[in-house]
Amino acid sequence: SSYIACFTASAAAGDRSAPSKVLKVLDEMREEGLEPNEYSYCSAVDACAAAAPTLGAASALKLGKLVIAAMRRDAVPGLQVAYNSLIKGCCAAVNSDETAMSEAFAVLDEMDRNGIAPNVVTYTSMVNMLAQAGDQASVQKALKLLDRMEKEGIQANTITYNVVLKACAKAARGGDAQRTLRNPGPRGAREEKKMSLDYSKETKEAKTDMALKMLDLAESLLATMEAKGLRPDVYSYNTLLNICASVAASTRQVPREGMRVLELMKGIGATPSAQELGCLLEAAQAAEAAGEADAMRVGIQLQHLLLNAKRPPASRSHPATPAAAPDVEDGDDGAWGAAREERGKPGLENVVGE
Repeated sequence: SSYIACFTASAAAGDRSAPSKVLKVLDEMREEGLEPNEYSYCSAVDACAAAAPTLGAASALKLGKLVIAAMRRDAVPGLQVAYNSLIKGCCAAVNSDETAMSEAFAVLDEMDRNGIAPNVVTYTSMVNMLAQAGDQASVQKALKLLDRMEKEGIQANTITYNVVLKACAKAARGGDAQRTLRNPGPRGAREEKKMSLDYSKETKEAKTDMALKMLDLAESLLATMEAKGLRPDVYSYNTLLNICASVAASTRQVPREGMRVLELMKGIGATPSAQELGCLLEAAQAAEAAGEADAMRVGIQLQHLLLNAKRPPASRSHPATPAAAPDVEDGDDGAWGAAREERGKPGLENVVGE
């Protein structure tokens, strides 16, 4: 079984023959009178799934499903884990194989047909795959999966919400903006120049609209987490900062929402990353160039925070202990929900319905 597990690493490293070698090892085990157990089978499925980026999702999953068929035949437990491995394989292949996403949804449907209940790992892997697409349609699909989890009584955790936030951040940075562009076609030079200007304006408006929508959705997600008793972590807030920077950059305005998030993070002891501070600083500098009042002062504040973020700790033996985040009771809106309510922001259900 441990030997089979080694093939996962080789498959992930690009060994296209790893899945077929794993199937051969399983056959050899049976010939020697050794019945593969749950660990053996699940490791074999892992190896097949890990080859998805090199073999293609369909081919890798076909081999993995042969192993799952053997598990069902021999009544070996662990089918949920095995199917989750197939979905993770699709997630790894989504950037290189355009069929990977549809293959993953097909696996989810197969689990349903075979009576294998998905769990939080299943859905989090699905949402993580959608997050890599970075468009509004994928964000909406991720939200539908959250709804499906709730209907099935599966509690989404902080990691699940964080990958949805990651999808929002990627959409806010570009999203569907490029899809709104019109193709100028073969026109005269003067007309092409005019179309090019319209092009730029349309792109900017689409990106700004997308960034604002994703910011509103991200804030709703944080409020929902707190209402459900989940505590947003450093990743949650840093992802929100990234979205705030995208909004400020697209509107060429001072990143005031980002500064407010920084104040909230300071209050709960969450440390902003140098990368997100840098994004906010770039937005503030763009706002200053556009003549926005107060942009210089905000930029100086962000420069100071960025320098502190890059500075190594004074003592490794006595690291600073951040203040504990406030506990959130189930049903309580928490600090973020209260702030959102005060600003008159809609709830998650209203944002999803837009």
